[in-house]
Amino acid sequence: MRVVVTTQPALGHLHPLVPLARAMADAGHDVRLVSSASFQPQLERTGLPTASAGLDWLESEATATFPALDAVVGDDGKRFFLDEIFCGTAGLMAEDLIGLASGWRPDVIVREIWEFGGAVAAAILGVPCVVHGIGRWLNVEEVVDAGAARLRSLWSSAGLTGDDLNWVDGDLYLDVCPPSLDLPTRRPRPPHTRSLRPVPFDDTGTPGLSPPARRRGRPLIHVSLGTVSSRVDVLNAVLRDLRDLDADVVATTGNCDPVRVEPQPPSITVTDYVPLTRLLPSCDLVICHGGWGTVIAAAANGVPVLCVPAGADRPANAHACETAGMGLTIRPDHLQPGRIRADAKAILDGGTHQAGARQVRAEIDRMPSPQAIVQAVEDLA
Repeated sequence: MRVVVTTQPALGHLHPLVPLARAMADAGHDVRLVSSASFQPQLERTGLPTASAGLDWLESEATATFPALDAVVGDDGKRFFLDEIFCGTAGLMAEDLIGLASGWRPDVIVREIWEFGGAVAAAILGVPCVVHGIGRWLNVEEVVDAGAARLRSLWSSAGLTGDDLNWVDGDLYLDVCPPSLDLPTRRPRPPHTRSLRPVPFDDTGTPGLSPPARRRGRPLIHVSLGTVSSRVDVLNAVLRDLRDLDADVVATTGNCDPVRVEPQPPSITVTDYVPLTRLLPSCDLVICHGGWGTVIAAAANGVPVLCVPAGADRPANAHACETAGMGLTIRPDHLQPGRIRADAKAILDGGTHQAGARQVRAEIDRMPSPQAIVQAVEDLA
């Protein structure tokens, strides 16, 4: 089969798709990752063939393309992303996908939940559409609520009939959320939902720091505020609290230059990037921003989390981790001196959150692997 995989231009959207895309390629299918022109280097690092389509923008530099984003904050900022950006970019993506199909017609289109151009292109081309979940089903409900009018207009302007928005669920919905991290929703899952094990993105081929050897009797903590975060003030506050803790710490800065981080004692290593697949198997605790990629990678390794969430789906992710018993949450505005250290020590010493993380890991282990789901995708074509 020829398989197009579409994603918004952000690592948090791309990385969850890669395990299934690689499994499809390993099964002999011709897979092509598609996103904006500026996002091609990130696509190419997966080792899969790529193509550019849609508006040329990057989520990490969204205000450069969408300057109105500067004027909105909090929930209004989230709604702007869901409606104006994620739904608003769908028309041009669909148009470019139709153009690509004139020379390379796909047999199936796989899209992530926040990229809708793939759904419209699949309907116009008459090919099946697979929707790859990221996080909980609640994310689908929220984007449909925010962008309903824009999505209906997009569908009708493409000459397609029906405005109940069921088309956003595709012909197969792949649910990557383990039950313990799920949250209630009003919008029911489609009957064609299949569970898919979330596999942490494997980027061990990319040069990066090797994590320190774990020292006997000392826990290892990973601190990350995301791959595109520049919240160096929050990162410095977190690391100040961990300096006197009897633990080793590896902190990654994402797109923030590590030189902006305050000098640290030998027990704390600061670098821009370490692949999670190389680090998390040795970790005892992850302190993070609550991004889905980091949270689910920690859960897949049975590692508890301490979340300092801000914006997007991160507060909901942090809440889900607390509800599942695998972590604690500190709001950024409650980040007082000593709070990180106290909560980290409580998690490391208590055992309750380790047990909760192991329970979520057991749920993930029981979910079908990407290799097992390939057949379900093949059956659609």
